[in-house]
Amino acid sequence: ENDLSTDKILFSETGGFVLEASSENVESVQSALANYDISVFEIGTTGGEFININEAVNIMVVDGKEAWTNGLREKL
Repeated sequence: ENDLSTDKILFSETGGFVLEASSENVESVQSALANYDISVFEIGTTGGEFININEAVNIMVVDGKEAWTNGLREKL
């Protein structure tokens, strides 16, 4: 949680970096980064048929891939 708007969280570098870790390694990753005083926030999960980020994004992977692959092409 922070005071950034959803678009800044999702599309700017202000929010930091995204790191993917398997569920059994999350605590180890958090602990390792805490040793360097780096804040860690769990923002979502990967796998399955949907992309879900902080309840702000909830789309099917195939739809996200289609938009990423052809989105600009379709606008031109």
